[in-house]
Amino acid sequence: MNQRVISVQGRGTVRAEPDLVQLLFSISVLDQEYDGAMARLNDRVNQLRQDVAIVDVDPKGLKTTNFNISPKHYWSEEEEEQIFLGFEAEHDLHLELPLDQDLLNRALMQLAESASQATFSIYFAVKDQDALRQRVLANAVARARENAETLAQAAGVQLGEILRIEYGWTEVRFSERMMTYEA
Repeated sequence: MNQRVISVQGRGTVRAEPDLVQLLFSISVLDQEYDGAMARLNDRVNQLRQDVAIVDVDPKGLKTTNFNISPKHYWSEEEEEQIFLGFEAEHDLHLELPLDQDLLNRALMQLAESASQATFSIYFAVKDQDALRQRVLANAVARARENAETLAQAAGVQLGEILRIEYGWTEVRFSERMMTYEA
C-alpha cells in the first residue's frame, strides 16, 4: 500500500519569569613564585567566601568551575626570547541565588567593594529547566499537528495517525526579564 505523507515541523515557544540568579566569579593573581600565587589566590577566594557570608548566603554554595595555575610569559622582540612574568593563578566560581532583588542588591554592593577583586557576571535563569523543556516540546507538537490539519484540509484529505516524530533543539533564545526557549 502506498502511503501518502504530510511532513511538517512544529516550533514551540514558552516564556517564564526567571526565579534564579547565577553569579559567575573569576579571581586571578600573578606572582613570581608558585607558592606566592597560590597563597594570594587562596586569600582572595577566602575573602570572596566572607563577602558572600556577610550578605547571609551560605559560602558553601560557591562552587569551583575552573582552577588553573600556569607560568605566564611574553615574547620580547628586543631580546628575541620568552620572558617569564610569573605564575598566573586563576579560580572561577559559580553561585546560585533565589531571585530576590534586595539580596541581589546587597550582594552586588558587597562585591563591588570586595578585597577579593573578583570580576563577576550575572545571569538570570529558571530553576526547573526540565519543566520548560517539556512545555516547549508539547507546544511544538501541538503546532505541528495544527499545521498538518490545515494542509490536509486544503488538500481535501483526511489526516491520519502520526507516523513519525523527530525532534531536536534548533534555537534557544533568552529575552530580557523573560526567558524564552524555542524548539
